[in-house]
Amino acid sequence: MKKCKHLVCLMVAILVLFSGCGADDASRDPADAFNISGQNEIYFATGNDYYDLYVGYSWIPGPEIVLLSREYIAPEAIHVSADIQAEYTVHVTQQETGASLTNYEIVETDEAREVNAVSTNVFDFPLYMYQTYAGIDWTNVGLLYTEYWDTVERHEAGELDASQVKEAFAAYSYAVTEYVPDYTELKLDDIPRFYEYLIQITIDDTEVEETFSTVQVTIGDTVYDVDIGEIYIRPNSGYTNATEYLSMSQGSPLWLNSYPFGTGIENCQSDIYYAEESVTLTGLSFWENTMSTVEVLDVTIVLSDSADGVFERSGIEIKWDGETPVYVEQGKYVGLYLTIQDERMKEINYHSNLYPVLEFECDGSTYELGSEIPLYRHYSDTWLLYAIGLDGVDMESYFNDYYYVQGSNWRSDVELTPWGSWE
Repeated sequence: MKKCKHLVCLMVAILVLFSGCGADDASRDPADAFNISGQNEIYFATGNDYYDLYVGYSWIPGPEIVLLSREYIAPEAIHVSADIQAEYTVHVTQQETGASLTNYEIVETDEAREVNAVSTNVFDFPLYMYQTYAGIDWTNVGLLYTEYWDTVERHEAGELDASQVKEAFAAYSYAVTEYVPDYTELKLDDIPRFYEYLIQITIDDTEVEETFSTVQVTIGDTVYDVDIGEIYIRPNSGYTNATEYLSMSQGSPLWLNSYPFGTGIENCQSDIYYAEESVTLTGLSFWENTMSTVEVLDVTIVLSDSADGVFERSGIEIKWDGETPVYVEQGKYVGLYLTIQDERMKEINYHSNLYPVLEFECDGSTYELGSEIPLYRHYSDTWLLYAIGLDGVDMESYFNDYYYVQGSNWRSDVELTPWGSWE
């Protein structure tokens, strides 16, 4: 039943984005939800970069900044500079920011009313965001969600009958889909308009170590000091590439979950390697990463006959202390899964890196093989950045009081004890 519960939780989590029900108020103009105060004309969304950038090696060569503006700005009129000795280049590109709405169909059942998504588009203004604009009480929704699952567990224990479970679900269902009828009445002209630009700063070369935390963006006569986090620029030196023994089969995924969970804990994956020869893993260390606040809680080695087996974790799993030798037979695929914790992962945007280095022995000689794991908390939904940056909408309650609450039902708890001493 536990596995079934986890699956149902995941389906219910999607409910807030793609389904809903609620009472319609014909006297309410849906567009009134966007009539709020505290609006800004321009907004810089940075990645909150906290990592050491090894020039010529780091996958992301420098900070990225998303610029949102209510008025059109010619890309060539955006000038960017950084007070650093390193050589760098800047590219500014305008992004496509179409606006559309999800088409919903309302269906009524005995227990609740739902709306099912008929058609969606990458530029759709999200339902959960409209609900936040309209004033939904996410704290109450989170409480009703918790009460519903408590009722399910008590029913399974024989304490409550099925009708009480249905009542609890109906209460949650109506609360989580409040304002859906209003959303379905929105017109494209009701949706706010804005312009989006991507500013990419690439560190090309350096001979010195230095840090920087701000860049200057000039638009017309106005200079903006934009905080980017803190990046430590380092020359790329001392990297050993022993791929003739462990060749890379698949790179590590670039993105972690787009939406973080309140614990700041996440699992990440290293590159997947193929053993060209039989090798013995003898150690794990990390390149210096002074700007990062990531702690490694746990490391698992996964061995499989295929790269997919490592990726899907369907092979042999070995909890590793980073020291005990692990034999890898020729022809096997190997990868690392790391459980990490970082308080900054709770932020809207965040980017850091890990640089694990595998030490291994082959035919009596010792080698090292380095890789890079980008750690992202990046809201790819530009509408969310718009709501926060240009309209000043507080989205914290949605994530803290509801999204994290329903997410915790299917995510396992992890012991909050740092693993190892990476010095």
